[in-house]
Amino acid sequence: MAEVSGNFNATALMSARFAEAKRTQATDATKALASGSRITSPAKDASSAALASGLKSTAGVIAQAKINANNALSVISTATGSLGQIKDILTTMDALTAKAASGDSDAKAKALMQKAYSNLLASVTDIASRSRWNGVQLLSGGTPSLS
Repeated sequence: MAEVSGNFNATALMSARFAEAKRTQATDATKALASGSRITSPAKDASSAALASGLKSTAGVIAQAKINANNALSVISTATGSLGQIKDILTTMDALTAKAASGDSDAKAKALMQKAYSNLLASVTDIASRSRWNGVQLLSGGTPSLS
């Protein structure tokens, strides 16, 4: 029978533990390089991880602000287009009013101008009622309620 001895290679065991520790460090360094971040685990640097989390949150808020600003531009563009059409109609209505008030027109011409004026006024109302963005009426003269 072979004799069992307490004699073992302590140097080999220490070398194996040292090699395992270095392998773990190399794995962590590779993760950091691959992720592009020096923080690969909150356990490594808690304050930096908290800062990174806050920055990610801020980036999300900024992205939403950009979307909101683009939506605002769309609303303004839609309203501006409608108001431009209404302005053109009001200019025509002003000209009709001036012509009717000048005294150069007979009753039949004034009646035709009144009919044209009424049609233009209906057009203004129609444009105002159809001017919508995302279901919200833009030119209603009131404050929209958003639900």
